[in-house]
Amino acid sequence: MSSTNYSIEQARAKLGDLVTAAQQGSDIIITRHGKPAARIVAIVKESTMSETANTTTTYGTWVNFGSGELNIATSIAVTLGDYADEYDMDAIKSAYITAIDAALPGDIQLCGDEFIGPWDTRHEVSGDDIRQAIQGVDFWVIAQEHLVAGLADAVPGQTA
Repeated sequence: MSSTNYSIEQARAKLGDLVTAAQQGSDIIITRHGKPAARIVAIVKESTMSETANTTTTYGTWVNFGSGELNIATSIAVTLGDYADEYDMDAIKSAYITAIDAALPGDIQLCGDEFIGPWDTRHEVSGDDIRQAIQGVDFWVIAQEHLVAGLADAVPGQTA
C-alpha cells in the first residue's frame, strides 16, 4: 500500500477527509519540514469476548459414555486384554479419538477424557446421542490398522 504525505498545514485543512481516507484503508503520513512525523490510522474495533467465542460446557466424561472404564487408554487396554502388547496403543488411541470426534454431533469434541461443546446447543444433544456416536465407531477396524508388524493373525474376540 502506498502512503500519501501531507504537511501539518495541509492536514489541518483536510483533517476530516484524511480521517475518512484512513478509515477506508489509506496510509496517511503527516510531515514536518518534509520529514514523516506522524501517521493517521483507523481504529479497528476490538471485538468483545461474546463476539469471538462461544461459551463451552462439559457434556460428560468418558466414564459416562464410553465402556465404563475411567479413561480411553484404560478402555482400549481392557478391550484388547492379553493382546494389548501386540498393538500400537498410542496410535490406536489417537485414531480412535479422531474417529469419535468425527462421529460426534454438532461442535462437540472429545478433549482428553471429557466431551466439550458449545453451551448454546447443550439442550439439543443428549447423552444417548454421544453414546450412539461412540458405538458407531468400529474400534476393531482401527485396532487392526495398528497391529505391530508380524502379528496380523493375532486378533482377539471382537467385543468392544
